[in-house]
Amino acid sequence: MINKKTLLIYFCFCLVFNSCKKEDETQITNTSTEVEGCMDSLALNYNPLATTEPDGSCEYDNIIVEWEIVSTPSANSSTSTPKTK
Repeated sequence: MINKKTLLIYFCFCLVFNSCKKEDETQITNTSTEVEGCMDSLALNYNPLATTEPDGSCEYDNIIVEWEIVSTPSANSSTSTPKTK
């Protein structure tokens, strides 16, 4: 027959090892609805799902566009054409 001391040791052993949880058993879920990213549709890294924009998160192409006004002598109107550098 099992004595009280053996039964107590067995109970403590089961209690200690069953109460410890491993780190990977707990799931961490992100409940935030905020999505960080660039919200400027003209940027290279535009994110249509972004809801908040950290400072400096948008990246742009380094093309400089200058507009040149060209007059046409036959018609009294002027047109604009882009010039890239």
